[in-house]
Amino acid sequence: MPMKHEYAIYDSAWKEILEAFFESFIQFYFPEVHSEIDWERGHEFLDKEFQKIIRVAKTGKRFVDKLIKVYRKTGEEIWILIHIEIQTQIDYELDERMYIYNSVVYLRYKKQVMSIAVLGDENPHWRPDRFEYTIWKSRISFQFCTVKLLDYQECIETEKHKSNPFYFFTIAHLKTLETRKDMQKRSEWKFEITKRLHEEGLDQETISSLFRFIDFMMVLPEDLEIKFTDKINRFQEEQNMPFIAPFEELAMKRGMKRGMEEGMEKGMEKGMEKGMEKGILQEAQETVVDNLSIRFKRIPPSLIKSIKKIEDLSFLRDLRKKAIVVESLEQFKHIMNSNS
Repeated sequence: MPMKHEYAIYDSAWKEILEAFFESFIQFYFPEVHSEIDWERGHEFLDKEFQKIIRVAKTGKRFVDKLIKVYRKTGEEIWILIHIEIQTQIDYELDERMYIYNSVVYLRYKKQVMSIAVLGDENPHWRPDRFEYTIWKSRISFQFCTVKLLDYQECIETEKHKSNPFYFFTIAHLKTLETRKDMQKRSEWKFEITKRLHEEGLDQETISSLFRFIDFMMVLPEDLEIKFTDKINRFQEEQNMPFIAPFEELAMKRGMKRGMEEGMEKGMEKGMEKGMEKGILQEAQETVVDNLSIRFKRIPPSLIKSIKKIEDLSFLRDLRKKAIVVESLEQFKHIMNSNS
């Protein structure tokens, strides 16, 4: 898989898990900050405000930049800006971009901002954490927080933080990088991480959500994906631990409802079976559309209509992954049409 396609997968996975487990993110990487935030007041993602900031800053579009409003226990409103940097090559403009974003937020909204850069690359020596310049007797110095994911290799061995979703997601990120050229090894780690999810005793909703993000990131070739699924199914049967991927779980619930309604007219057993199949199919179609929306924001209605006509579940699962790595909607359409 080309490098930039891998980055798109990382970006999309990080975007989704940040939105689902933001408090856990702060707790895992910044425990001292977590203890000062009043989580009972909740938090708010300021996507609309951040889009305005990007336009003012004119630094170009970033895949994962999140602006979140929280409250300290003292009652003070604080904004947290999170930037995820996945590229393996050194980005010499990162420090300047962090400074610009922070400055524009303060200039436009007069809010204090905690700026965080998550460095997901493989270079142990690249650790930007400040932007500075001096001219005559005038000096600017801006320091931001960094999370270097390579520093969390110890997470794999330690028992600490195992109840935090980012324990598992950090391992998944690191192992995805490490196994870029060894898909068999990636499959083994994907199974190991999934098994640990079950063994840790997390609630079913958290397990399902986490598996979705991990599955999203740790992409496998079709043959290894089939073997992985079979292995997980056997593990579940042996341990009596039910596990269903999120989109299939939701689809089954919707399908059950439709099936029960149809079953009243056509015979309960056959009606439920047909409804479940229909629900899974529709949810798979919607997942493809959702992934395209993450990648390209606006999707033509005609393309959405074409996706919802596809009834091959295996092909839809393939499109689900293709949707986050294609370079353009035209390329995605070509892939779709090639199966016609």
